[in-house]
Amino acid sequence: MFDLSEARRAVQKVRQRQRFEGLRRAVLPVTAHVGGVATIFTVYFFRSGFFVFDVKSWIDWSVSAVLALVVASGLYISVRELRRSSGVVVDRTQLTKLLAIARVDADTSVETLAGDLSWLEEEAPALNAVKQARPTLKICVFYDRDRVPSDLLPRVGELEDTGIELIPYPRGNSPRIRCMVVDRELPDSTRLYAYVRHGTEAAGLARPQHQFEWQELRADQTILVSAVSSHISLLRATLTPTVHIGISGVNNVGKTTLAIRLRSILQQRYTVDLIPDHFRTVGNGTGFNENFRIQFEQLADDQHSKANVCIHDRTLIDNLCFIRMRNRPDESLYHSLAPVVAPVAGELDLTVDVHAPATSPARKTTHVSAADRKFVRRALDDYFDTYGVNRVRVEVDPADFDATVDRAVAAVAEKVENLLRARKVTES
Repeated sequence: MFDLSEARRAVQKVRQRQRFEGLRRAVLPVTAHVGGVATIFTVYFFRSGFFVFDVKSWIDWSVSAVLALVVASGLYISVRELRRSSGVVVDRTQLTKLLAIARVDADTSVETLAGDLSWLEEEAPALNAVKQARPTLKICVFYDRDRVPSDLLPRVGELEDTGIELIPYPRGNSPRIRCMVVDRELPDSTRLYAYVRHGTEAAGLARPQHQFEWQELRADQTILVSAVSSHISLLRATLTPTVHIGISGVNNVGKTTLAIRLRSILQQRYTVDLIPDHFRTVGNGTGFNENFRIQFEQLADDQHSKANVCIHDRTLIDNLCFIRMRNRPDESLYHSLAPVVAPVAGELDLTVDVHAPATSPARKTTHVSAADRKFVRRALDDYFDTYGVNRVRVEVDPADFDATVDRAVAAVAEKVENLLRARKVTES
C-alpha cells in the first residue's frame, strides 16, 4: 500500500534540498559582484589612503555609475536565479513520490506524456492511492502502445477499471518529451513537471537508484508549459474515436447473437459497424487452409471502420487457436504466429471472451467435434494468460440462452459507453 503521508515528508526533504541548491546558485553571482564592486571601490576611491570623492569630477561620477550598474545587474541575476525553477537530481523511488504528491495536490486534472509504461508496475500503487484520495480528479496517461510489453497489458486494464485514462498516442505521434501537466484547464495554475534521465547509469546500479533530473515549471517561467499544453489539446483532438470491440470464444457459444444484440443497443445513439465472423464465409471448408484464409481475411477487414463503434464478431486470437487445433500435433506455426498476433489483438479497446458455464457439457457442432471445441477453449485461455491480452469474461448458458446473452450485452454495452465518454465521442 502506497503511503501518501510518508511520500509528502520525503518530497518536503527533496524540495528543501532544491531550495538550498537554488540559493547556492544565487549566492555565487552575488559574491562575485560584491567582490568586484569592493575591489573597484577600494582601488579608485581610496587611492590616496583615505576616501576621496570629488563631486565636480565627471570621472568620479562615471565610476560611481558603473559601480551602481554592476550592483543592479548582480541583484537582477540573483533574484532571477532565486525565482527560476531549478532542477534537482533524484532517484526513481523519490521520483515516484514527487509525481504522486504533484498529482494529489492538483485541482482538476493530471495528464502525463509517457512512453512504454515500463514504470507502470512501480507506480501503479501510487496511482491507485491518489485515485482513492481524490476520486474526482481526472488522471490521464498517454503512452506508446507499440512499445508496451504484453505482460503489462493486464495492469493497464486494472488501472482503467479505477477510472484512470490510459490513452495510446495516434500512430506516428509519440512526443520525445516525458512530463506531466497539472491543471491544464486553469491557465493561472497550470504546472509542468519534467523529468529526464540524469547522466549515464552506473553498471550494476539497481533500478530504484536510477537517476533523474526533476524540474517544476510554471506558465510564467517558460513557453514550454504552453507548448506542451497545446500538444495535449492536439492529441485529444486527433484521437481515433472508433472504439473496437472484439468478441472471442469457441464456435457456437453465442458470439454472433451477442454481437448483433450489442449493435442493436449501441446504434440507437452511435454509429456502429459489425465485422462478420469470417468462418461463415468459407462454406464447408474447415481444414487448415480454410482457417489460414480466415486469418488473413480478418487482418484485411479489422482496421477500416470509421464508425463510433466497430464490433468484430471473432478475433485473430480465435482464428489462431483454431489453426493450432487444425494443425495438431505440429505447433511450430502456432508458436511463430502467437507473438505476432498479440500486439495486433492488444489494439482492440475491449476484448469480450464469451464462455459457457463450467457445468455445461461441450457439444459437437456441424464442423467441430466436442473434443476439438474443448481444445480451442483451453487454447484461448492459454493464449490470454500467456500473452497478457486483457479480456472481459461473460457467461452464456445454453440452458438459459436469451437471458444470459442479454445480461452479457448489458454489461458490455456499459463498458463501451464508458470508453466512448472517455474519448468524448458525441451521440449521432
